[in-house]
Amino acid sequence: MKSIFSGLILCFFLSSVFGQVDHVSIEKSDVGMKLVVNGKGFMINGMNWDYYPIGTNFNYSLWNQPDDIIKSALDAEMGLLKNMGVNAIRQYTGVQPKWIQYIYENYGIYTMINHSFGRYGLTVNGEWIANTEYSDPATQELLISEVTKMVEEYKGTPGLLMYLLGNENNFGLFWGGAETEDIPIQDRKSTVRAMAMYKMFNKAALAMKVMDTSLPIAMCNGDLLFAEIIAEECNDIDIFGVNMYRGVSFGDAFERVSDEFKKPIMFTEFGADAFNAVDNCEDQFSQAYYMVGNWKEIYENAAGLGKAGNSIGGFTFQFSDGWWKYGQTKNLDIHDNNASWFNGGYPRDVEKEGVNNMNEEWFGICAKGPTDSRGLYDLYPRAAYYALREVHQLNPFEDGATIETITRHFDNIRLMDAISTARGDKSIDHQPSEKVDMTAKDILGNPNYRAMSYGGYRYVDHDIEPTLDELKEDMKILSAMGIRIVRTYKVHLPQASNLLKAISEIKKEDPSFEMYVMLGAWIDCKNAWTDKEPNHDLESEDNEAQIAKAVELASQYPDIVKVIAVGNEAMVRWAASYYVQPSIILKWVNHLQDLKEAGKLPKDLWITSSDDFSSWGGGDASYHTEDLEKLVNAVDYISMHTYPYHNTHYNPEFWGVPEDQESRSDIEKVNAAMDRALEFARSQYDSVYSYVKSLGVDKPIHIGETGWATVSNGYYGPNGSKATDEYKEGLYHKLMRKWTDSAGISCFYFEGFNEPWKDANNKNGSENHFGLFTKDGQAKYALWDLVDDGIFEGLTRNGNQIGKTYNGDKEALMKDVLAPPTAKEISERD
Repeated sequence: MKSIFSGLILCFFLSSVFGQVDHVSIEKSDVGMKLVVNGKGFMINGMNWDYYPIGTNFNYSLWNQPDDIIKSALDAEMGLLKNMGVNAIRQYTGVQPKWIQYIYENYGIYTMINHSFGRYGLTVNGEWIANTEYSDPATQELLISEVTKMVEEYKGTPGLLMYLLGNENNFGLFWGGAETEDIPIQDRKSTVRAMAMYKMFNKAALAMKVMDTSLPIAMCNGDLLFAEIIAEECNDIDIFGVNMYRGVSFGDAFERVSDEFKKPIMFTEFGADAFNAVDNCEDQFSQAYYMVGNWKEIYENAAGLGKAGNSIGGFTFQFSDGWWKYGQTKNLDIHDNNASWFNGGYPRDVEKEGVNNMNEEWFGICAKGPTDSRGLYDLYPRAAYYALREVHQLNPFEDGATIETITRHFDNIRLMDAISTARGDKSIDHQPSEKVDMTAKDILGNPNYRAMSYGGYRYVDHDIEPTLDELKEDMKILSAMGIRIVRTYKVHLPQASNLLKAISEIKKEDPSFEMYVMLGAWIDCKNAWTDKEPNHDLESEDNEAQIAKAVELASQYPDIVKVIAVGNEAMVRWAASYYVQPSIILKWVNHLQDLKEAGKLPKDLWITSSDDFSSWGGGDASYHTEDLEKLVNAVDYISMHTYPYHNTHYNPEFWGVPEDQESRSDIEKVNAAMDRALEFARSQYDSVYSYVKSLGVDKPIHIGETGWATVSNGYYGPNGSKATDEYKEGLYHKLMRKWTDSAGISCFYFEGFNEPWKDANNKNGSENHFGLFTKDGQAKYALWDLVDDGIFEGLTRNGNQIGKTYNGDKEALMKDVLAPPTAKEISERD
């Protein structure tokens, strides 16, 4: 049975509740291996499920409770599982067969029954053995007896999908003590014990198959440890099950199992906790981020999609929090936030190498409510629940499924939407208390608080200020799409103060409304914007008034203003009309920091300057001055700008279609170019990071501006770099949000709405068209999916309901999309 020829089908039969026979098989072909139920590919959308009320631990068993309690518990939780698309749960022995049948008949959810196979010790001949010795004859006899009794009890149960042996038993082989690294692997105690253990897994599978050939048998290994021994000794195991915690990616797991074991892979455990060990708070985004990434790989590696082709699914760990996991027998009514082990695969809350970041009591995709008088409790889904509900709407075995359709499906899963849906939860961990006063430190880098650059000017005439009602319109629109902080640019005009007033009034009307402001103070050099020669070494007399007004507004609205930015692109030399030397920015940053120290500004108000990446040391070395170094040390964080869009003209080397891609379709060329645009932005971010690190400074770096225009009759249009259209803007926005959200970087995307005053004499100038909305409130392609989701329902701009550009006709939109020029054409142009 070690070698299975292509096309061989190992068939198993399962009785159905309707009296028919469910046909369950592991099917192997030249495109991969898959689980097939009744002739159809069956992707296991599984869940590790248990039931432990707060205050109980592993000694509690739901199955020892009265039937009415069991039924109430199952009805509450199986409905939630069915709603999110779960089709199988993992349960340990102890559940009575009638409840497996009940779950299947009422909710269509299968059960994988799990025998721990000595993982947690055994009583052998009346003596408790904490660490199972698989070479012992008495132990072997006991294990064979237990697994055959399991088969006898459960075989033929409607709803039983397969048998599972063990739970990362290989990790238990090291309990006997540390080993010396220079002992040859084959002679190490753990290796010798592993050989005995894996022989027993295979022996047990053979004994079970004598009794029941209707179901597949899987084993559960801890990662790929002892792979060589498994490949040699476990030939009669049908499915390689694995508990794997590697972060957002399983790495080479699919390929190795396919190449080395020639078996399908099933993830018996994987997931992430919902607690951030660095910030010491719940972190729903990170949990959802890791889990969605894991499921994407599980689907991509299903049979027939061109990758490893051996993925049959997995069981997310886990459905609800286990409040007993850390203390085991103590503090059972406390949701412990102590991290008990380190895993560098989950970098979003890694403080430093070796510092524990994994919180055992927070792995649930649902938070757990208090226990009632019957011993039951409610669950409150986290963002991961809603994100996985979107994941499981896809069937990788459906007709027409490709890697591309899977990629599109996962790209359209918006974690921020999942977080918004989960916000109404009222579990113990989420119960409302005194509202927390958010600080810049809490907001920046937090993907729950997305950022946007904002200007509310709706007309060609810049002297027409947005009204209070218009500002409220805009804030409600931005809030609906998950924006929680906006950036302004200058304070001498009424918009800034009116915006703060508008937000304050909305908050009074709706206390749950959240919107914060990064308040910009404009900085100019002497003679800026005049007919005189700009003097970049001296500053404008108006700067003092800008700073004074910013201080006044920050003091008046401390609950809204969380950042003051001194200047906008005020140090970069291509801003020839007004740029200043870093010493001038440093002067005002120090002034504001002094006001904080004196208690005249909130101490948690952050001060920065928002400027081009080169101004922050990421470009030409001529910017690396002593004053810049002092400025880096003086600000609370770095706010840098990056514009691949403009560089499609000024530095187009990344933009042109490489020679080896010229044969691709136009849309493939566009998609690849936008991937390169993202890498261009990341490279500029990395260059600033490297410079700051070279100074021995460790401060946050966020993106104060980046964006992509949708109309241009100049350098970036059809007669230029061909970079400009709504499709490219949509791709860039999605790529930037995905990167920055996952990396803990705030991205003040430029910008919310088109502002026609910016190039007043040129209607089709690109500067007028950076908005994600038109000036009349039509959502550009980047936001069409949000329109479809109905999040703008009831909201208007300039009297117009929020709709889609091009009337939602993508075919018409795509007619305006041009492929970038070739690299050769760009070189010839230069």
